[in-house]
Amino acid sequence: MIKYAVFETEEEWLEFRAPYFTASESSKLMTEPKKKDEVLSVGAKTYIRKCAASVLAPKEPSYYNSAMEHGKNTEPVAVLALANSLGKTIDDDDFIYTSANGFVFFYDDEFNLGGTPDVIIKGLNKSVEIKCPASDTHLEYLMVSDAEEVKVKMPEYYGQMQTNMYLTGTDNCIFMSYDNRFYNEKLHEHYINIPKDDEYIERLLMKAKHAKEYKEQILKTINEN
Repeated sequence: MIKYAVFETEEEWLEFRAPYFTASESSKLMTEPKKKDEVLSVGAKTYIRKCAASVLAPKEPSYYNSAMEHGKNTEPVAVLALANSLGKTIDDDDFIYTSANGFVFFYDDEFNLGGTPDVIIKGLNKSVEIKCPASDTHLEYLMVSDAEEVKVKMPEYYGQMQTNMYLTGTDNCIFMSYDNRFYNEKLHEHYINIPKDDEYIERLLMKAKHAKEYKEQILKTINEN
């Protein structure tokens, strides 16, 4: 059963989500192992052990650089631009900015999956993933035009959006790249519609189920020693 929780502070939100396979990193579960008789790759197992460690010890302090700080500070401006592009306002009842008035986290304990889309637009049955990257990265995103290109060129974001669509029950996700430092205002916003990929999600849930079992076995072994 998919649930959601709302936290007053970012620190509480980060602490709660730490043991989950989060949407932003769920693509790590999707890499294929070299051995055909295995489900989880070496890289996937490394990520799972990281999640297991968060149950046993406090999460490492978050690291922020200037690019990350820019993204965090610019996101609210991007949300306003998004709402305007859709003919909406951030005060509309069906326009939910998940970082406003608390921090939301959707999670499914059956598969140990969790995530938080940046925006949910109930009336359109869409979730939204917003990136406010460095200008050279925004340029790269401007050259990506459809979901298939996102899947190939930005698999981590594709996995993030598919995971969040599963968790929120939305059928489409808007990928938005925003950089208002470009001289040409027409280049500030770039949108790509990402449809729900049922085949991808089915495979993700299969991988997540095995990942959860692997994580639980690690914790059981550690606690028995």
